[in-house]
Formats: sequence, structure tokens, C-alpha cells
Amino acid sequence: MILLALAVLSLPQLFYQKGGNTPHADRKLKNSIENKLKSDRKETQIVLRNALQSLKELEKLSPELWAKSEWSKINQTLEKGQLHYRTKRYESASRDFQEITASLKLLIEKAPSVIENLIAIGDLALQTDNSAEAQETFRRILKIKPRHPYAEHGLARALNLDKVSSLIAQGMSFEEMNQLDAAKKAFLEAARLDPESTRANAAIKRLEVPENEKQYSTLLSLGYQKLNENQFDDAEKYFISAFKVFGNREAPMEAIDLVKHTKLNHRITDLDNKAATAKKEENWQKVFEYYSDILGLDSSLTRAIKEKAFAKRRIELENNISNFLNKPSLLFDSKNLSDARTILTNIRQERVVGPKLSKKISSLEEYIMLSDKQKKLIIRSDNVTEVWLGKDRSLGFFKKKTVGLKPGEYTLYGFRDSFSNTSKSFEIKHKEESKSIEISCQIKTR
Repeated sequence: MILLALAVLSLPQLFYQKGGNTPHADRKLKNSIENKLKSDRKETQIVLRNALQSLKELEKLSPELWAKSEWSKINQTLEKGQLHYRTKRYESASRDFQEITASLKLLIEKAPSVIENLIAIGDLALQTDNSAEAQETFRRILKIKPRHPYAEHGLARALNLDKVSSLIAQGMSFEEMNQLDAAKKAFLEAARLDPESTRANAAIKRLEVPENEKQYSTLLSLGYQKLNENQFDDAEKYFISAFKVFGNREAPMEAIDLVKHTKLNHRITDLDNKAATAKKEENWQKVFEYYSDILGLDSSLTRAIKEKAFAKRRIELENNISNFLNKPSLLFDSKNLSDARTILTNIRQERVVGPKLSKKISSLEEYIMLSDKQKKLIIRSDNVTEVWLGKDRSLGFFKKKTVGLKPGEYTLYGFRDSFSNTSKSFEIKHKEESKSIEISCQIKTR
């Protein structure tokens, strides 16, 4: 794609004269056009170079793996811009390339939070012995950012996770049968494969210490078991009990901190998953609440900050649409009608437009269209009452008259000598095809 874009930059100008004697005025006009095209082409080339620079930077992060739709749209816009460039529609090409640059910058800013979220998922998979998910997650990170130290380390642990779990289970089985040498051998092999395996290390210590050490190690082991099962309160209780055995060891306190950290990550992941479901359901109030809860747990998460802001903006936007749909009479006011048109223009630029919002958009578009459509108003009178529409439009005397009016609020006034003046206010709704109303002065004054 970049090579194709570079080829566009090298396209020669095709706007030279064919020869012959051209009148002075024609030559002057032609030179003016050619100079304008040259200027536009140079400006467009600058914009394209900026876009290509951002494109190269993003391609290193494998966006097709985590931003497939946005990446596809960028490539489509680039092709459209190249077509505009080749056909000398430089202003259109420049707009396309500027749009690409803006989209690329957003994705480049998003990449760190994507990796951050994947690391949390990979860590949780390691803690819960889910080797398949852990391997897949850390491999995805390495495709996005090759040689990522934490991901490489996590993948190495994930590749050994099933074997480590099997060895620990084997060792515990030997331990139950009081075959302690065989149990220790299995635990040592598990620890060799994964030096960070808390379960393997705790089992080894449990076999090497006297009774109180055994109690201490048992409590630690139970704590880690509960931690792996996401039973955080029970895990914390076991670690506190382990601390009380000696009262001066750091391992139980570090384990308690690990419980808090893991519990936090688990809660954040759970809220993030709920937010993703709420997004699909277009429940933006819930999305806003879930990301607010996430930021309440960790205010530094950049993706949560952006997602919360997006949800807040979407709530405001949909509330504005709902206000018009719940009370179409607001569109009788020209300013409100203009605001509604602006809302539709802005919402078409949204990156997420689901079926519920699309339905609301269609309904608002219908009301806006109907706002400009005249409806038939049938007025009946007594042919002796002078009828006015508003205070500035006389309809005269009649028994029946039909006028065309756009949806809105109106007042008819009636005047007749020796009779009290009368008036009738009414509303012509958007979806009414016609309306009938009667007005006449009937109360004598003398």
C-alpha cells in the first residue's frame, strides 16, 4: 500500500500544451490553470508524505490484528485519495490523506492501551492455569510489538504451564501417599520449568521444613489455591493465617498484596467485559457506569478514560435525538430544527453506529423531512367573520377555505362588527396529512 502511494507521488504532470499558436488570452488562462494544479499537487504531496510516515509507524504495530475495521477503512480511503490524485482532484485527495493521518494518529495512541489490556488478560490466564488463552494472548502481544520482554517471558511460562500443573498434581498425589522423595522430585521439576510457580515453590518448602513450617507452607499453598480459583477473600484469610504462624515473614504479606492486585485486575477485566457487552447492546449509560467503576479502581487507565468520555458524548447525543423524537413539536422552532440537522451531520461521523441508533436517526430524519412538507388545513367559517391566520395574514370571509401549512403552532383570529372577537390556537403535527378547524364570531356585543 505504501509503495502504491509513493508511486502516486511520482506521477508526472500531464497538463502540458500540445503545441500550435494559442491566442495570448487562452495561453494566459491555461498557464493560470496549470499553475493552480501545480500548487495543489505540491500541497497534496506534502499531506500524503505525512500520512505515509504515520502509516509506516502504525504498520509496525500490526493493526490488522486489533483494529481490523479501522485499518480496512484507512486503506480504502488511501485508495480513494490516490484515485483523486491521479485524476488531478487534488483538493479531494488532500482531504482524504488528512483524514487518514488523523485516523492513524488515533490508532497509534490506542496501541499501548491494547497491549496493557492484553497483558492483564495473559496474567489472569497464567494465574488460572489456562495455558491456551495465555499462549494466544502473549503471542498476540508479540505480533503487535515484537520482542516485548514481558510478553516473551509470559509466553515462555505459558508454554510450560500444562506440564508444570501436571507435575504439581503428581507431586501432591505422591505427598498424600507419603512418598515424599517422589513428591519433592516432581515439585522441583515443576519449579525448574517455571521458577515463578508459587504453587511449586510452596510445595517444595512444605516438604523441607518441620511441623510449624509445614503448617505455614500449607496455609500459603491453600491461599494460592484459592487465589487461582479467584476466591480472593478466602485466599486473603489463608495468607493472614500463614503470617500469624511466625509473624515476621514477608511472603504472606507479599501474597496479600498479590491478592489485592489480582482481585483488582479480575474486577477490571470483568467490568471491561461487561462494558463490551453493553456496547453491543448500545446501552451507553451502562458503558459509562462500567468505565467509571474501572477508573474508580485505577484512574491511570488511558483506554478507560477515552471510553468513558466516548460513552458520555454518546449519551448526550442520543438524549438530544430522543428529546426531539419524544417531543417532535420542538422542531417547530427554526433553531431547534437547525440543531437537529447538525446532530444528524455529527452523528454520521461516529465510529460506532448500531441498529438502535440507526433507527433513531431514521426517525429523526423523517421528522426533519416532514418539517418542510406542507399539510392541508381546512377552515370553516360563517362567511361574515373576517378570518386571520396569525396577526399578519388575512384570509378574508368564507364558508370554507383550504390553506397549506408546515407543521407548527398557529392561531386563527375572527373579527365581526358587533360581535366579540374570537381566536383558536392549534397545532399541525408532523404526521398529520390534513386538519379541520371551525372559527366564527358568535357572541354579540350590543
